[in-house]
Amino acid sequence: MTEDDVEIPRGIALAWGIPSAPDRRQKSDLSVERIISIALEIADESGLAAVSMAAVAGRLGYTPMSLYRYVAAKDDLVLLMGDAAFGQPPAEIADAGEWRQAVQLWVDAVLSLYERHPWLLDLASGGLPLTPNALAWMEAIMSAFATTDLTIEDTVKSAMMIVGQTRWEAIMIRSQSRIPEAHADGPGYPAGQARVLSTLVDGKAFPSMSRLLKAPEFFGEKRSSAFGLERAIDGLALYIDNQPPLTH
Repeated sequence: MTEDDVEIPRGIALAWGIPSAPDRRQKSDLSVERIISIALEIADESGLAAVSMAAVAGRLGYTPMSLYRYVAAKDDLVLLMGDAAFGQPPAEIADAGEWRQAVQLWVDAVLSLYERHPWLLDLASGGLPLTPNALAWMEAIMSAFATTDLTIEDTVKSAMMIVGQTRWEAIMIRSQSRIPEAHADGPGYPAGQARVLSTLVDGKAFPSMSRLLKAPEFFGEKRSSAFGLERAIDGLALYIDNQPPLTH
């Protein structure tokens, strides 16, 4: 199979602006962009699970069948929603003069996106980015290491580590944000769980956990989960500093 023979899935083709065969039945006041915009509104209001072709069509005032003439399947719609929500990475990432600054700017921008659109964390992750905006974000984090002596293989591994750590931090931030302040010490939440465990844990069998449970301040407030991400960047700095100069 040659490159010319590659079949591009419809959703990915739409993301790259490759038009499909024209449909004479299409209604002039509908468009892929308008459909995506409404889907984003629904997801931001009620989460990804609330998005369906019927829900989007209802808000637009059309039947679901009208939407299928533009977006062939819900999976395609979700793909396009994710790419639209991410948009392009800030130009300041590319303008950063030092790799660590560029990485931190990338991390801050992605965390901000997850805060504005928490449902992005419910999208499947992994594999190569296949849509233009997703590709631009991957390009941005990989380019952050362009001033280092990392090989291309280590650049990819470093970028993927930052991507994964950033996603994990966003997941932890979202989980903490879902704890109502008035019920943060309830039995289903960390402070309440700590009280239950403290009555059960044998200090001799679980000395480390016993020490933790005797520190109630650890469970009394929401904390930043950035420790792992910060240590990951620290580790990268040490690794990068110990690389031999690249030969070109």
